[in-house]
Amino acid sequence: MLHSLLLVIGSLAAIATALKPTGILFPLYIYPASQTACDTWAPIATAITTYSSLPFYLVINPASGPGGVNSQPDSFYQQCIAELLSLGQNNSRVLGYVATGYGDRASESVVADIQTYAQWAESYRPSGIFFDEAASDANSVSKYTTYTSSVASSFPDSFTILNPGTTAASGYYTIADLVVSYEATFDGFQTSNLVLNSGSPAPQQAVLLHTGPSTEPTDLVKSLVDLNLGGLFITDFPNADAYSNLPSYWTGFCADVDGSQGST
Repeated sequence: MLHSLLLVIGSLAAIATALKPTGILFPLYIYPASQTACDTWAPIATAITTYSSLPFYLVINPASGPGGVNSQPDSFYQQCIAELLSLGQNNSRVLGYVATGYGDRASESVVADIQTYAQWAESYRPSGIFFDEAASDANSVSKYTTYTSSVASSFPDSFTILNPGTTAASGYYTIADLVVSYEATFDGFQTSNLVLNSGSPAPQQAVLLHTGPSTEPTDLVKSLVDLNLGGLFITDFPNADAYSNLPSYWTGFCADVDGSQGST
């Protein structure tokens, strides 16, 4: 009887901590300090703790990547990443930004960036990599397999996102946790732009929209959540400033992505 009761309690605990399918993918290129340490990231930390079953994928980008080979980030990045990681939540991941030049950047440089993040101190080390400017053609899958394998061997419980910003060959979905299948202006997007099938499943796709309306497009948020996408981000800022500013409707956006998925 006691054993059965413990199993029930364990199951209820697992349900209580289950994460919702659609998360927020935020290229967090905002410098972490303005007036005081970590003040610009405070709304992110608040959202993570407020919506404890909503996944947050936060991409940090100290110097168009990690900086020089085997370097450490500056003291504000060290402190503020550590604060995010110390929130004690299982719904957030910090990922390091690595550019790949749509497959044209030298592989040695890409791997060096991966390894630089991996040797950061444990208190502020990312748990995976966001590969920006990813290729989308089938011929480049093998190259990106090398990159994602490097991530898997370098980070415990690693997580990998590829960002071609467009429809990608199905092979990329076998080597990455998420693939950004659309990144462009809000006005240019329609849900029909997305190719959703067994080779490119919705839970592995993410959408990044910039230059959005001044008020949150709640209907589109619900439509994207209903598609069961893995991640999304919408901001009213234009492309040049899209990821270096918090969306004007950040609080409402988080609430709606969370609320549109009901309870877990």
